[in-house]
Amino acid sequence: MKIMKDYDEFQRFWRYKYGHNALFILIGMLALNVSFFIEDFNWAASPEIELWILLFISIIYFSVMTNFRGANEHTIEKNKMMHFTLIALSFVMFYIVYIGYQEGPTYLMKNGKLESGFIHLLLGISFLSDSVASYAGRLYENWKERKARE
Repeated sequence: MKIMKDYDEFQRFWRYKYGHNALFILIGMLALNVSFFIEDFNWAASPEIELWILLFISIIYFSVMTNFRGANEHTIEKNKMMHFTLIALSFVMFYIVYIGYQEGPTYLMKNGKLESGFIHLLLGISFLSDSVASYAGRLYENWKERKARE
């Protein structure tokens, strides 16, 4: 596994753990979605949008949890640039959603079904939550270290 050689044992453990959890979450959501499909209930404009939304939920879970546990940390310099980039991308995605919503409220939802614009909202949430989770994880680790010293 060439990809995982850059991570230490601690980081690999958390990545494998949350990767399995994300996979099981995705399988559960897909099974639930299939049961909705059998009942002829659609909650998004198309089955492709439903699949993308479920996939993004699973990806957001994985990325937030690994960032919180520090399983994506490499160097401080890379982290600062990464956080700035993620925050900038999140604001770009939120701006795209805002512009789309200004053109018409059906950008996110139409007739009670989620539209493709909702994926932009999920991307913005994903980018922002990655940065916030990493920062919160570092604050939590610092708090634990201070608590252990007392």
